[in-house]
Amino acid sequence: MPRAVSIALVLSLTAACGDDHKSHHSGIDSLAEIDQSREASSASYTVTLTPTPDPIPLNDYFDLSTVVVDGAGAPVADATVSVDAAMPGHGHGMTVTPATTSNNDGSYSTPGMLFHMSGLWVITVSVTREGATETVDLNVVM
Repeated sequence: MPRAVSIALVLSLTAACGDDHKSHHSGIDSLAEIDQSREASSASYTVTLTPTPDPIPLNDYFDLSTVVVDGAGAPVADATVSVDAAMPGHGHGMTVTPATTSNNDGSYSTPGMLFHMSGLWVITVSVTREGATETVDLNVVM
């Protein structure tokens, strides 16, 4: 009898987590389905992420190269770009705080990223230019 209760409880929790997971992540592009570059758009920018190594390792450091272009496809070299990642379903971010630097050509480097556990991670790229900030969210399933 206790085993049946345990199985029912696990199934109930799984169903509840599944519904919650969908509500948190609808409308975010999935990185798991794209091979090399990861691309998403905000109102003004298209952001392409390329991890090194690829695929992104679990519980090991990796670097992100970010390319930002405007609506006309021109490189955005005069922005401040920051990259962060979090697990919305768990309510926490990374255990490290990497810094992003400009390469002065529309590309930006973020060394020292670390996904310390498996599950859904959302990478948030913030692009600040001329006093306005826009963000782009991209999913990674580890």
